[in-house]
Amino acid sequence: MPLFHDIEDVTDFLALKRVYPRWSKKNQCFFSKKIDILTKEEEQSIWDLLHIHNEVECALIREKIRQKIIHLYPFNPIVNWQIRERPRERLLEKGPESLSDSQLLAVILRTGTQGCSAQDLARELLIRFGSFRSLYQASTEELRQFHGLGPAKIAQLKAAMEIGRRVSGEVVSKKPKLINPDKVKHFVEHTLQWNLRDAKKEMFAIVFLDTKLKPLSHYISTIGSNKESVVDIPDIIRRSTLANASAIVLIHNHPSGETEPSPEDIDSTRRIIQACQLVGIMVVDHIIIGANPDDLFSFAGHKII
Repeated sequence: MPLFHDIEDVTDFLALKRVYPRWSKKNQCFFSKKIDILTKEEEQSIWDLLHIHNEVECALIREKIRQKIIHLYPFNPIVNWQIRERPRERLLEKGPESLSDSQLLAVILRTGTQGCSAQDLARELLIRFGSFRSLYQASTEELRQFHGLGPAKIAQLKAAMEIGRRVSGEVVSKKPKLINPDKVKHFVEHTLQWNLRDAKKEMFAIVFLDTKLKPLSHYISTIGSNKESVVDIPDIIRRSTLANASAIVLIHNHPSGETEPSPEDIDSTRRIIQACQLVGIMVVDHIIIGANPDDLFSFAGHKII
């Protein structure tokens, strides 16, 4: 059972337990975390000896305890930890799901303060508020009570948690399955057509698709002269492989505004199909973009592929 004779006994005890007094918005003092070994009478004796009447006195006692903690627990900053134990490096190597709550919070905080690492500060915050949700609801005034949380860190913390809140509320839009020429043409009309239709030179683009023929991403592969584009077949294969595509849609524009494919267009398309077949990639369609919104020629729609 702890015995407290004066304020030094109390601050020594609180430093040993890593507990700080905090000042609430209701102008009352409270401990940063619960001390289970204390009875209500012992806890009251601590408050009587601390004799805190306002926020300034609370801050002075808190600093006194912090200095004692520095002497009690030799500080080992995160930069001196083994690389695999550092939160940021661990996240990059094994993913964010491998980190504890305090480690994730430490990555956001980035740095601690004298005698307190970012992870120590993160633990204090989670002990005080109990959960990320309660921490999110904490006011700026409450966060300022923590030594080491200045305006910059509070802003970082609130911004990161607001991003998390917005992500949780986002609805994932359903991507279309490009399973027939009409769906391919509709997709091109609403995504890439405006980017290629008025180009002065022939531009060649690829839409990468997954196993369900849903778009993954797109890439403008080559830019040719105002008369022809130079199709780089090895580059198409390489880009498709890097995108982990199971299928692709080819797209190019005709600066003349005409959409009728030239013999060269047909020949290059067939060579691309042959090359893609060797690596297990399906060519779903080849679209030629003309001068107007409705000027879209589909190779699949005309049974050319």
